[in-house]
Order: sequence, then structure tokens, then C-alpha cells
Amino acid sequence: MDEIKNALFSDAKNYLDITWDDEKTDEKLMSIVNRGCAKIIALTNCSIDDIANSPEHQSLFLDYCRLSWAGVPEKFDQFFKNDIVRLRLQKIAEGYEYYAE
Repeated sequence: MDEIKNALFSDAKNYLDITWDDEKTDEKLMSIVNRGCAKIIALTNCSIDDIANSPEHQSLFLDYCRLSWAGVPEKFDQFFKNDIVRLRLQKIAEGYEYYAE
């Protein structure tokens, strides 16, 4: 899992155009990455592997990181409600497909 979080950390750092190396910045960003993973997993009922491998989940994760970096993580649910609901329903539908087989 640490390997996945380190990869997500690198993706977030690139996405946010953080081009400098600074220990305090890295600590803050890793905290955002950890909260972002927990948030996306809780809201969409996905796994950390989904965040790392699914473009839709990763995009939502990076959007959380962007808003959190900007200091407004509380706006995430409001701005991305439709995406959250769509991914949640997609996960539910996958469960039905599993039971139908």
C-alpha cells in the first residue's frame, strides 16, 4: 500500500505543479493524499487499487487534492456530487453483475 500511496503522492505533486522539494510541503501533501484516499474510498466504496488504476477514480482523487491544496476541501462533495454518485452506482452495478453470473 505504501508503494501505491507514494505513486499517488507523485501524481498529486505533478498535478498540482509542485516542482520544488521541501520537507514541509511534502508532509502537507502526503497528509492531503492520505485524506483524499480515505475520502474517495468512503464515498465511492472503492479500493486504493481503484484510485491508482481507474482513470475516473484517480481524476476524482486529484480533484480532491486540488481543492484541499487550495484550502477548500469542504467544497469537494458539492462540486463533484454527480461524479461521486455515478461511481457509487457503478460499483453497485458491478456487484449485481457478480451475483448474476
